[in-house]
Amino acid sequence: MANLRHAVTVSLFAILFGCGSSDSSSAPPATGGAPGTGGDVGTGGASVSSTNGSGGSTGAGGSIGTGGTTAVSSGGLGGSTGAGGSSGSSAQVTCSALSTGCMCSSGKPGASDPATCSKTSVATGSSDKGGCCKGSFFCTCTSYSCVLDTSLGTCYCDTTYALKSVIPSGTKLDQCPAPKSGNKCCYDSTLNSCDCNHSSCSATATEVAACTLAQVTACASGIAVDSCK
Repeated sequence: MANLRHAVTVSLFAILFGCGSSDSSSAPPATGGAPGTGGDVGTGGASVSSTNGSGGSTGAGGSIGTGGTTAVSSGGLGGSTGAGGSSGSSAQVTCSALSTGCMCSSGKPGASDPATCSKTSVATGSSDKGGCCKGSFFCTCTSYSCVLDTSLGTCYCDTTYALKSVIPSGTKLDQCPAPKSGNKCCYDSTLNSCDCNHSSCSATATEVAACTLAQVTACASGIAVDSCK
Protein backbone atom coordinates (compact mmCIF):
# COMPACT_ATOMS: atom_id res chain seq x y z
CA MET A 1 0.00 0.00 0.00
CA ALA A 2 2.84 2.30 0.87
CA ASN A 3 4.47 1.43 -2.45
CA LEU A 4 1.27 2.30 -4.36
CA ARG A 5 0.99 5.70 -2.77
CA HIS A 6 4.63 6.33 -3.53
CA ALA A 7 4.06 5.40 -7.16
CA VAL A 8 1.02 7.66 -7.45
CA THR A 9 2.95 10.49 -5.87
CA VAL A 10 5.85 10.08 -8.26
CA SER A 11 3.48 9.88 -11.21
CA LEU A 12 1.69 13.09 -10.17
CA PHE A 13 4.99 14.81 -9.59
CA ALA A 14 6.18 13.75 -13.03
CA ILE A 15 2.99 14.91 -14.63
CA LEU A 16 3.14 18.29 -12.94
CA PHE A 17 6.76 18.89 -13.86
CA GLY A 18 6.26 17.47 -17.31
CA CYS A 19 3.40 19.90 -18.05
CA GLY A 20 5.39 22.81 -16.69
CA SER A 21 8.36 22.07 -18.93
CA SER A 22 6.04 21.68 -21.91
CA ASP A 23 4.50 25.16 -21.26
CA SER A 24 7.90 26.89 -21.07
CA SER A 25 9.39 25.20 -24.17
CA SER A 26 6.42 25.75 -26.54
CA ALA A 27 5.81 29.46 -25.98
CA PRO A 28 3.68 30.38 -29.03
CA PRO A 29 4.81 34.07 -29.11
CA ALA A 30 8.18 32.94 -30.52
CA THR A 31 6.53 31.75 -33.70
CA GLY A 32 4.34 34.86 -33.64
CA GLY A 33 7.51 36.82 -34.38
CA ALA A 34 6.84 36.04 -38.05
CA PRO A 35 4.73 39.19 -38.37
CA GLY A 36 8.03 41.00 -38.07
CA THR A 37 8.51 40.16 -41.73
CA GLY A 38 5.63 42.48 -42.26
CA GLY A 39 8.32 45.15 -41.96
CA ASP A 40 8.69 44.62 -45.71
CA VAL A 41 5.84 47.05 -45.90
CA GLY A 42 8.53 49.64 -45.42
CA THR A 43 9.73 48.82 -48.93
CA GLY A 44 6.27 49.71 -49.97
CA GLY A 45 7.14 53.18 -48.71
CA ALA A 46 9.79 53.31 -51.47
CA SER A 47 7.05 52.80 -53.95
CA VAL A 48 5.28 55.85 -52.56
CA SER A 49 8.38 58.00 -52.77
CA SER A 50 9.00 56.63 -56.26
CA THR A 51 5.49 57.65 -57.28
CA ASN A 52 6.09 61.11 -55.93
CA GLY A 53 9.30 61.30 -57.88
CA SER A 54 7.59 60.55 -61.16
CA GLY A 55 4.97 63.12 -60.23
CA GLY A 56 7.81 65.62 -60.03
CA SER A 57 8.33 65.24 -63.77
CA THR A 58 5.05 67.01 -64.21
CA GLY A 59 6.94 70.13 -63.21
CA ALA A 60 8.49 70.03 -66.68
CA GLY A 61 5.17 71.39 -67.81
CA GLY A 62 6.49 74.70 -66.58
CA SER A 63 8.12 75.02 -70.02
CA ILE A 64 4.77 76.45 -71.07
CA GLY A 65 6.28 79.68 -69.83
CA THR A 66 8.20 79.81 -73.09
CA GLY A 67 4.90 80.64 -74.66
CA GLY A 68 5.25 83.95 -72.90
CA THR A 69 8.12 84.82 -75.22
CA THR A 70 5.69 84.60 -78.08
CA ALA A 71 3.51 87.26 -76.45
CA VAL A 72 6.50 89.58 -76.08
CA SER A 73 7.45 89.00 -79.68
CA SER A 74 3.97 89.77 -80.99
CA GLY A 75 3.84 92.88 -78.86
CA GLY A 76 7.01 94.14 -80.47
CA LEU A 77 5.54 93.71 -83.91
CA GLY A 78 2.51 95.71 -82.88
CA GLY A 79 4.76 98.58 -81.92
CA SER A 80 6.28 98.72 -85.39
CA THR A 81 2.81 99.17 -86.83
CA GLY A 82 2.42 102.32 -84.78
CA ALA A 83 5.55 103.70 -86.38
CA GLY A 84 3.79 103.43 -89.71
CA GLY A 85 1.43 106.15 -88.60
CA SER A 86 4.23 108.68 -88.95
CA SER A 87 3.74 108.51 -92.71
CA GLY A 88 0.61 110.63 -92.28
CA SER A 89 2.70 113.57 -91.05
CA SER A 90 4.62 113.58 -94.35
CA ALA A 91 1.57 114.89 -96.30
CA GLN A 92 2.48 118.12 -98.09
CA VAL A 93 0.34 121.05 -99.21
CA THR A 94 0.99 123.39 -102.10
CA CYS A 95 -0.85 126.71 -102.43
CA SER A 96 -1.33 129.33 -105.11
CA ALA A 97 -2.20 133.01 -104.82
CA LEU A 98 -5.42 134.01 -106.60
CA SER A 99 -6.94 137.41 -107.39
CA THR A 100 -9.73 136.55 -104.91
CA GLY A 101 -7.47 134.99 -102.26
CA CYS A 102 -5.64 131.65 -102.38
CA MET A 103 -6.15 127.97 -103.10
CA CYS A 104 -4.37 124.88 -101.73
CA SER A 105 -4.20 121.20 -102.58
CA SER A 106 -2.04 118.16 -101.81
CA GLY A 107 1.40 118.37 -103.38
CA LYS A 108 4.98 119.50 -102.98
CA PRO A 109 5.24 123.23 -102.12
CA GLY A 110 6.80 125.44 -104.76
CA ALA A 111 9.13 128.41 -104.40
CA SER A 112 6.30 130.83 -105.23
CA ASP A 113 3.82 129.37 -102.72
CA PRO A 114 2.41 131.91 -100.26
CA ALA A 115 3.65 131.43 -96.70
CA THR A 116 0.10 131.02 -95.46
CA CYS A 117 -3.44 130.75 -96.78
CA SER A 118 -6.06 131.67 -94.17
CA LYS A 119 -9.05 133.88 -93.40
CA THR A 120 -6.81 136.57 -91.97
CA SER A 121 -4.16 136.41 -94.71
CA VAL A 122 -6.65 137.15 -97.52
CA ALA A 123 -8.64 139.89 -95.73
CA THR A 124 -6.25 142.76 -96.44
CA GLY A 125 -8.76 145.62 -96.10
CA SER A 126 -10.01 146.94 -92.75
CA SER A 127 -13.64 146.08 -93.61
CA ASP A 128 -12.91 142.91 -95.59
CA LYS A 129 -13.65 139.48 -94.22
CA GLY A 130 -12.04 136.21 -95.22
CA GLY A 131 -13.70 132.82 -95.56
CA CYS A 132 -12.04 129.41 -96.11
CA CYS A 133 -13.80 126.34 -97.47
CA LYS A 134 -12.28 122.86 -97.70
CA GLY A 135 -13.53 120.39 -100.28
CA SER A 136 -12.48 116.87 -101.27
CA PHE A 137 -9.49 118.03 -103.32
CA PHE A 138 -9.07 121.78 -102.84
CA CYS A 139 -9.19 124.33 -100.04
CA THR A 140 -9.80 127.99 -100.87
CA CYS A 141 -9.70 131.18 -98.86
CA THR A 142 -11.47 134.22 -100.30
CA SER A 143 -11.79 137.85 -99.27
CA TYR A 144 -15.33 139.31 -99.26
CA SER A 145 -16.79 142.79 -98.86
CA CYS A 146 -20.16 144.49 -98.73
CA VAL A 147 -20.04 147.83 -100.57
CA LEU A 148 -22.68 150.59 -100.74
CA ASP A 149 -22.77 152.90 -103.74
CA THR A 150 -24.19 156.01 -102.13
CA SER A 151 -24.71 157.81 -105.46
CA LEU A 152 -26.95 155.05 -106.83
CA GLY A 153 -28.21 153.67 -103.55
CA THR A 154 -27.20 150.14 -104.50
CA CYS A 155 -25.39 147.64 -102.23
CA TYR A 156 -23.52 144.46 -103.06
CA CYS A 157 -21.83 141.70 -101.07
CA ASP A 158 -19.31 139.78 -103.15
CA THR A 159 -15.61 139.04 -103.43
CA THR A 160 -13.46 142.06 -102.65
CA TYR A 161 -11.75 141.66 -105.99
CA ALA A 162 -15.04 141.72 -107.97
CA LEU A 163 -16.43 144.74 -106.15
CA LYS A 164 -13.32 146.83 -106.87
CA SER A 165 -14.38 146.93 -110.51
CA VAL A 166 -18.12 147.34 -109.83
CA ILE A 167 -18.04 149.96 -107.06
CA PRO A 168 -14.45 151.24 -106.84
CA SER A 169 -15.24 154.13 -104.48
CA GLY A 170 -18.14 152.78 -102.44
CA THR A 171 -18.52 152.55 -98.66
CA LYS A 172 -17.70 149.19 -97.08
CA LEU A 173 -20.19 147.77 -94.58
CA ASP A 174 -20.80 144.54 -92.66
CA GLN A 175 -24.42 144.57 -93.81
CA CYS A 176 -26.26 146.33 -96.60
CA PRO A 177 -29.08 148.72 -95.61
CA ALA A 178 -32.71 147.87 -96.34
CA PRO A 179 -33.47 148.04 -100.08
CA LYS A 180 -35.41 150.83 -101.73
CA SER A 181 -39.13 150.46 -101.98
CA GLY A 182 -39.99 147.80 -104.55
CA ASN A 183 -36.54 146.20 -104.48
CA LYS A 184 -35.48 142.94 -102.92
CA CYS A 185 -32.25 141.50 -101.51
CA CYS A 186 -31.30 138.27 -103.26
CA TYR A 187 -28.60 135.78 -102.26
CA ASP A 188 -27.18 133.54 -105.00
CA SER A 189 -25.61 130.43 -103.49
CA THR A 190 -24.09 129.45 -106.85
CA LEU A 191 -22.09 132.68 -107.13
CA ASN A 192 -21.95 133.17 -103.35
CA SER A 193 -22.99 136.81 -103.77
CA CYS A 194 -25.85 139.03 -102.61
CA ASP A 195 -27.31 142.37 -103.67
CA CYS A 196 -30.42 144.41 -102.97
CA ASN A 197 -31.15 145.83 -106.43
CA HIS A 198 -33.79 143.49 -107.86
CA SER A 199 -37.50 143.64 -108.22
CA SER A 200 -37.48 139.83 -108.12
CA CYS A 201 -34.87 137.17 -107.44
CA SER A 202 -33.51 134.87 -110.16
CA ALA A 203 -34.07 131.13 -110.24
CA THR A 204 -30.70 130.48 -108.57
CA ALA A 205 -31.15 133.16 -105.88
CA THR A 206 -33.15 133.32 -102.66
CA GLU A 207 -34.81 136.42 -101.24
CA VAL A 208 -33.27 137.48 -97.90
CA ALA A 209 -34.03 140.29 -95.47
CA ALA A 210 -30.62 141.86 -96.00
CA CYS A 211 -27.24 141.12 -97.58
CA THR A 212 -24.44 140.52 -95.07
CA LEU A 213 -20.80 139.48 -94.94
CA ALA A 214 -21.82 136.46 -92.88
CA GLN A 215 -23.87 135.14 -95.80
CA VAL A 216 -21.17 135.31 -98.45
CA THR A 217 -18.30 134.09 -96.25
CA ALA A 218 -20.28 130.94 -95.41
CA CYS A 219 -19.31 127.90 -97.48
CA ALA A 220 -21.79 127.14 -100.27
CA SER A 221 -20.06 123.75 -100.47
CA GLY A 222 -17.33 122.04 -98.49
CA ILE A 223 -16.42 122.56 -94.84
CA ALA A 224 -15.63 125.93 -93.24
CA VAL A 225 -12.09 126.09 -91.85
CA ASP A 226 -9.91 128.89 -90.46
CA SER A 227 -6.93 128.07 -92.62
CA CYS A 228 -5.90 125.97 -95.62
CA LYS A 229 -2.23 126.27 -94.76
